[in-house]
Amino acid sequence: MLLVARAVQGMGEALLVAVSLPLITAEFGKRSGGAIGMWTAALGVGAAAGPILGGVLTQYLGWPSIFWIALPFTAVAAILALLFVRESVDENASKRFDLSGSVLIGLGLAAFVYALMEMANQGIASPVILAGFALSAVFVAGFVVVERRTSSPLVPLAELKDRTYVGAIAVGFFVTFIVGPILLVLTLQFQQNEGRSPLETGLLFLPLLGLGVIVGPVSGRLTDKIGPRAPVAVAMTVLAVAVGGLAILNNASWLVLVFLLGGIGIGYGAVTAPASTAAMNAVDERKAGVASGGLQLARQGGTVVGIAVATMIMASVQQRGLDSLLGNHPAFGADYQTELKGLLAGSPSARHNLQTFDSDQAAELTAEAAQLFELAIDTTLWALAACGVVAVIVAVTMIRNKTADD
Repeated sequence: MLLVARAVQGMGEALLVAVSLPLITAEFGKRSGGAIGMWTAALGVGAAAGPILGGVLTQYLGWPSIFWIALPFTAVAAILALLFVRESVDENASKRFDLSGSVLIGLGLAAFVYALMEMANQGIASPVILAGFALSAVFVAGFVVVERRTSSPLVPLAELKDRTYVGAIAVGFFVTFIVGPILLVLTLQFQQNEGRSPLETGLLFLPLLGLGVIVGPVSGRLTDKIGPRAPVAVAMTVLAVAVGGLAILNNASWLVLVFLLGGIGIGYGAVTAPASTAAMNAVDERKAGVASGGLQLARQGGTVVGIAVATMIMASVQQRGLDSLLGNHPAFGADYQTELKGLLAGSPSARHNLQTFDSDQAAELTAEAAQLFELAIDTTLWALAACGVVAVIVAVTMIRNKTADD
């Protein structure tokens, strides 16, 4: 039931974000960079406050409270929208909803993510994994066919001929592909490997999530003046360098950690406004809603695929390390292997069972699990940093540098 409720919650979020950008474009036209920057800042406020408030609620009231607290915020937002948001609609657009396209891309993405996440456990040659990738390809191919024929496409395939639009949604995919897994990976690092509380974890993420509030509006106004290419390229460079820095200095002092997380926050906050502005300005204003849908599909897809890839990398590195470790110590018994695997998975029962081991053996187990875990995280961070470099290349080569006056 929880999974169903979370799915419905995700649908609501996707609908809200997708319609908000067209409303800004309709209100501000080509000079929407500053307004999109403020939109980014508003998202940053919520993203920064969420982990801290969630940490406090989880620690003192339990995890169900994080869902109850959302109800009054949702009610206030709905009232404000009814009172102040002006309607914006393309009268010539089809009123049909692309249900078949939505189902096909959802199934394709689900099959692809499942195959990725299970690949470390079953191997790439497993019939289940191969079938997952094959099904994903079939669903995506069906999605493309449906989008070409429908009068109300979920993704505007005609707009994919525009290099700037494609470059902007590619950057949107890469930035969430990078940042989404970082939140997951570092949460595991802080809480599972370092034993920090949810509140401490939320506070450590404050620079990452909060600095976007400051740099988002600045980046948006700069985009209106000089165009989106340079802001996007510089922001993605900062993001890639900061992620690479985390891979190198993962065990550094908390001050260095906060500095690097702040760099990620600056890069993430600074790239959203210019990339979104580039995408929205690349299409006709009457098609802003569909263009925004394509952009949000890329961003949401980046988060889902990024987390799946990060999970696969971590599982693969841990499994190879575990196989090597056990191969070098054939005398280790089944209990040792089971508890080591449990520690890598963050199992509370594994930590409890360590009390039955010899103290030296328990300390050795804990140290080996921590080393394997850190190696998996560092490898994942390097892969994400490499994706940031690819995004910089995409920005420089594909996004045309139009200003608001062009």
